[in-house]
Amino acid sequence: MILECFFCRTDFIFKAQQLKADKRFSSIPVVLSSAMNDLQQIARKAGADAYIQKPLDLDELEELILFLLHLKKQSE
Repeated sequence: MILECFFCRTDFIFKAQQLKADKRFSSIPVVLSSAMNDLQQIARKAGADAYIQKPLDLDELEELILFLLHLKKQSE
């Protein structure tokens, strides 16, 4: 699941934490996407599985998604 943030860090973090805490969604990797400079810190605080800076590089995004799916498959 890719969450995109434009301005509000608090809502961004809260939504990611809600998704990770919800048993229906907790097994789905959460990727945060933003142009914010402190995205890495926000992703850690939110408990996200990964983050990707904007502007998005589609090849990098594909690689990240495949990597997260691989990790999920290994953990099952």
